[in-house]
Amino acid sequence: MRVLEGLERRIEAIVRGWTERLVGRPTDPNLIEIRHAVLDEVEAAVEPAGRGERLFPYDRLVLRIASPEPRRRTLLEMTLRDRRFLDELRARVRRAGAEPPAALTLVVEGLPEPAEDWGDPRYALELGFSEARTAASGPDGPPAAHLRVTRGRASRLSYDLRRGRINIGRLADVLDDDERLVRRNDVAFDDDGDEVNLTVSRAHAHLSHEPETGSWRVVDDGSAHGTRVFREGRSIEVARGSRGVRLQPGDEVYCGQACLKFE
Repeated sequence: MRVLEGLERRIEAIVRGWTERLVGRPTDPNLIEIRHAVLDEVEAAVEPAGRGERLFPYDRLVLRIASPEPRRRTLLEMTLRDRRFLDELRARVRRAGAEPPAALTLVVEGLPEPAEDWGDPRYALELGFSEARTAASGPDGPPAAHLRVTRGRASRLSYDLRRGRINIGRLADVLDDDERLVRRNDVAFDDDGDEVNLTVSRAHAHLSHEPETGSWRVVDDGSAHGTRVFREGRSIEVARGSRGVRLQPGDEVYCGQACLKFE
């Protein structure tokens, strides 16, 4: 922890120095805020992987920043492209209990204005996969997982998702007691007091793609009401802490009492 705090202080000193040289004034607090927000978001992307292990599945980070001022945009790009910031990102992944990929890369793009779909008008972070990782899963990355909600209420009735890991739970954003983001659910059941939805844990389960076989597995993330797969008239329990159950088209995935059909 002391090593990480020392690294963060050194990075902030570098930021202050660059800012004063480029714009001749003390550090813009937004620059430090963006950096800390990105670090928090990367740390929150570390997920349970079963058997007490934790995983950071991404090896390519694309950070887009926005400022209408060209000089300030240049400052942001210089600061965030620095190798020491990438080292700090690695340290945050380790602090969350996972080992960062050896080939982790960070791409920084400066734009004059934010896109409409950015959650924060200052920046947007995209967690993804390098060409080498994508090639291992096929030319277009992992095959799309088609999920249809058949019991319970979610933000959408059906999902068509193409990524290596798909989180399932209650609420889109899961926060800890200090209101920090700890997980984002791709399939988010509503937190509306519905009896079925209440059996879905906030961090309930996830689907994991296997590049070697091209198949998907469902893994329980320590849910309160369990996860099971219903297939051809029989129920298959997804044991907590296991590698999960390999899915077949037509399987019904039960998260507590809520159900998703895998197609």
